Amino acid sequence: MDENQKTCHICYKPSRLFNYGVPCCNACKMFFRRVKTFRTPLRECENNEICYKNADEIFYYDCKSCRFQQCIRAGMIENQEKIRFFDIIPILHQLEIEKRNILENYEAPFKNISFEEVTDTEPIQFKPKSLDTRFNSYDYAFMTHTSTFDYLKKLDFVKMMTSSDSKAFLKSSYLNCAIFSTAMHCYSHKMGFITFPEGIDIFPTDIDIIPIHFPRLELGIKCRMIGKLSELRITQEEFLLLNIIFICNP
Repeated sequence: MDENQKTCHICYKPSRLFNYGVPCCNACKMFFRRVKTFRTPLRECENNEICYKNADEIFYYDCKSCRFQQCIRAGMIENQEKIRFFDIIPILHQLEIEKRNILENYEAPFKNISFEEVTDTEPIQFKPKSLDTRFNSYDYAFMTHTSTFDYLKKLDFVKMMTSSDSKAFLKSSYLNCAIFSTAMHCYSHKMGFITFPEGIDIFPTDIDIIPIHFPRLELGIKCRMIGKLSELRITQEEFLLLNIIFICNP
């Protein structure tokens, strides 16, 4: 047996076992299985995510975040052979429904929330919107971004990222995801232009420079993507998969 096969690829301790597609000991196998069932995110590493980077000297054995990342780097995959197209669509559809429900019926816990806070591993604690609350375009723009971050953080592959990788991914992908999702919702409701819930215009009423001086630009922003969706006759299933492809495109 190759010497490399006699060592656990996670904790680097002696082991001749093979689990989840890589050489790893039973302890690391059980750790990986437990983490996959966690309902709460792992606590961020306090050592700049270097605890398991060095095979000769593990900085901190008890760091769950780094240990799990080492599992991912080693190639551990759960139930790879069971991933099927028709299993993915309902999951993505449910996440999309939840995102829209949050946008229309909830509000963020704070009016001002930083990028670091909204992209933190902890879930965003939205609260139900009171009946007398009325959102304007600024409020809906804020909630669109926040609910999109929440949606992206719920994707399985995002949960496997380190904190720094997750923040970089969210920063680069949330805007395209938000625009595409908003356009698809309006298109599916037979609307010819993009709008926020309750018919709120995407352009704030106090900023009239674009409608007045650049009407063609306004028309393009509001209608071009919906026109393309209509031309291609995009189905809901196609949208769900295209959305994932777009947000994963570097």
